[in-house]
Amino acid sequence: MDSTALAHQIDLLERADLLRRAQGQAELEYLFKHALLQESVYDTLLRNDRRRLHRLVAETLERELSPHEERVPLLAMHWDKAGVPARAFDYYLRAGKNAARVYANAVALMAYDRAFQLAGEFELSPEQAQTLYSSRGRVLELQGEYDAALANYQQQEAWAMEHGNLDVELDALIRRTTLFTTSTKLLNFEKGVQLSQGALKRARAAGNRAAEAKILWNLSNAHFFAEQNAEAIRYGEASVAIARELNLREQLAFTLNDIARPYIMAGRHAEAFAAMAEAEALWRELNNLPMLADNLIGIGMSSVFAGDYQSAREQVYEGLRISREIGNIWGESYAHETLGFMYALSGEFERALENLLTALALGEEANYLDAQYTGAVVGAMLYQMLGVPEKAKSLLARSLARPNVAAGWLIIPNAMLAVLQADTGDLEGAQVSLERAESGYEGDTGFWGLILHLARIRVVLAQAHPDAALIEARTAVEQLVSNGLHPFRALFLYQEALALEQLGKLDEAIQSAEAARRELEDTASHTWLWEIFALLARLYAMRGDVVRAQATRQAALVQVQFLADHAPPEFRDSFLNRPEVRALLQNSR
Repeated sequence: MDSTALAHQIDLLERADLLRRAQGQAELEYLFKHALLQESVYDTLLRNDRRRLHRLVAETLERELSPHEERVPLLAMHWDKAGVPARAFDYYLRAGKNAARVYANAVALMAYDRAFQLAGEFELSPEQAQTLYSSRGRVLELQGEYDAALANYQQQEAWAMEHGNLDVELDALIRRTTLFTTSTKLLNFEKGVQLSQGALKRARAAGNRAAEAKILWNLSNAHFFAEQNAEAIRYGEASVAIARELNLREQLAFTLNDIARPYIMAGRHAEAFAAMAEAEALWRELNNLPMLADNLIGIGMSSVFAGDYQSAREQVYEGLRISREIGNIWGESYAHETLGFMYALSGEFERALENLLTALALGEEANYLDAQYTGAVVGAMLYQMLGVPEKAKSLLARSLARPNVAAGWLIIPNAMLAVLQADTGDLEGAQVSLERAESGYEGDTGFWGLILHLARIRVVLAQAHPDAALIEARTAVEQLVSNGLHPFRALFLYQEALALEQLGKLDEAIQSAEAARRELEDTASHTWLWEIFALLARLYAMRGDVVRAQATRQAALVQVQFLADHAPPEFRDSFLNRPEVRALLQNSR
């Protein structure tokens, strides 16, 4: 049919109100007036005619494609329906990449899934196979679908072994290993290290130093999550060295981003913040917004650990803004978790609980395990402080009841449960929970280790073994002395003072309590300050120093009022009715 005849036929269809010209289109582009009419006409076509027409449309669009990237999904569909899987495959990959670039991960996954289905209809090149599996796996990870991502990388490995391609096989092995060495539900130190060591031998044998840098990064993360900070730093610095030598900018950004965490735990704050600042610049250069948000929130969390809450607010809220703009639920959960942690330490309990409960909800949606466990532990600690231990236990029970998670994730909820049980008189339950928490834990000082130290102290204090509590508290304080984690050091100095009080060593107890007070006042941390002042009032009274006893009691009342003013309204009375708070209020009348 020539162009004149075609124009006549289109004109007839327009007059019959069956077609209409697409609005806003410079070219002659038409739409059926009703979708059902379009389907009916399409169904009348023979299969071969359909394929021929789809091919004709695809070829026409292809001639005029550049720079119209918005037509890539349309081209993928037409080549697909034309029965040309190899051409459709390439366009689906391109469509997936374009969608992922603007963080439309659900759309990207649909494109990659169709490419995955078509891959069985023709022979993939190694480059096509690696692009498909790596891109699809990354989107699955961003969606929190870690089991599906693992299966994807296992299929990549199987394809590589079948085709005898060692590079694609090694890439699959490394990506699979990353799932076991980062903060996912699959976190598994033993498996992650075993797979990494095997991959490292193969990479070195093949002279693949880029792969070596990534494997060393995996090993660094594995040891960090096992709270073996010295090893985490050693592997991380080796990864950084290779990435710098080969100018692997993305890998350098990943490793710098993550090595900051063990640096913080080792007290190497200047190196940690330098690493994060360099990583931030690289993420901005690479325009990787999910990792930029992660970096900013990580800087904020490090500032929280160091007691610098003002800096923390600025960084975390920027990371939260970016995460919301790109629809990154994982990043939103991480931001709210960090804000919850910060507000908990600063004594702003209402804001803390709002953020922590939001982090938990988003963490479940994004399958972000850290919010579901660390966040739940901090939330439980807040509920305990507010005088509602049953809510605290309920929150921990949810974490402990989650199926199919690595055993390491259960360490801190079990440890925190031991604290709650010890403080509410359930010594038998506390001992059982503590033993569960300690099972298989061999880390050094990290957040999990700190909660374990706290659990041990609270259990032995409840069992009236102050000598054992003093040893445990001093061990924690000694480990914390060099790393600048002021709020946590204050917490364990306070535990040390409680143990010394039970031992009747009043002067030493006062010394420890005063040191704890200074740590918290230096960082504007109100959370435990009232308890420390109340302890000092009691100790000074026992020593006969009436003036100091009265002054510290008044200081405790000021802190109680601050926490009451910043408590959720529904828990204000339960906080003021805690036996310790009520006793303080009564003794001050």
